[in-house]
Amino acid sequence: MSFVFGIVLSLAIVVAVAPELSVFAVAVAACPPLAFLLAVELLNRALKRHRAETTSETSTETGESGEAGDETRSVVRLAVGSDVTRRPAEPTAEQRIVGVLHPSGPRAER
Repeated sequence: MSFVFGIVLSLAIVVAVAPELSVFAVAVAACPPLAFLLAVELLNRALKRHRAETTSETSTETGESGEAGDETRSVVRLAVGSDVTRRPAEPTAEQRIVGVLHPSGPRAER
């Protein structure tokens, strides 16, 4: 409810400070709050769909039958890949920054 109130308030303020009170100026001024509302709605729907898919996959993999004794059993799947398809280990951002700031570090040995 507060999210909707915030969008409506933002929309009202942006439209009120539009440079002109023409249809085009009001429409352009209204775009940012409406785009934000659309983005949040799309992300929310995608998250709900992902949760539903994950829940259905988990229940299928674990063989849940809705019985009370199944809570302790869980299935863990690990990704399987060959060493040929893996990229060489890339340094993390932190390691790159340390290498730039301290050139005498491990990166200088290469």
